[in-house]
Amino acid sequence: MKQETLDSAGLKQAAARSGNLASVDSPMNPFVTFGDTIGQNITTVAALYKSRIEKAVLQKHDLSFQTFALLTLIWDDPAITQSHVARLKHVSNVAILKQMRPLLETGILQQIPAKHDKRSSVFKFTDKGKKLMNKLIPEAKAFDEKLRLTIESGTGIHYVHFLSKLTACMKAFKG
Repeated sequence: MKQETLDSAGLKQAAARSGNLASVDSPMNPFVTFGDTIGQNITTVAALYKSRIEKAVLQKHDLSFQTFALLTLIWDDPAITQSHVARLKHVSNVAILKQMRPLLETGILQQIPAKHDKRSSVFKFTDKGKKLMNKLIPEAKAFDEKLRLTIESGTGIHYVHFLSKLTACMKAFKG
């Protein structure tokens, strides 16, 4: 089995899928502003990370990246209400409920009325959901550690260079 790494070939594949190949493969295009190029690179790296973690970790459990993000929000704050999740995700309560419906139907989560307001609801993990998250969290952390090691190795040195430039730019704009 081929080991998955976030190398330049993988970055180029993700860039080609997202239409950002020029920003990864060649020097900065003079017709593209600096901010646009950084935004494209961030989008490309994020798309690559998302696709790799979905393949390596989430597909085994029939989860998408969006569903996993919602589950981690609830895992990190068990008292979070549906409306608070909707505000954090910048979507409506109905949209959150639609995203959560498969998790409710499979028995990973249950929806109960909030203590402070009966019109609001809270999602709680069932025993099945707790077992799933106890498997997923270490797998995701292991994937992130593998990514960190790739970045620190020679195969990911372009990420370090890109992130250092991005950090310097962000500090300059804040200052």
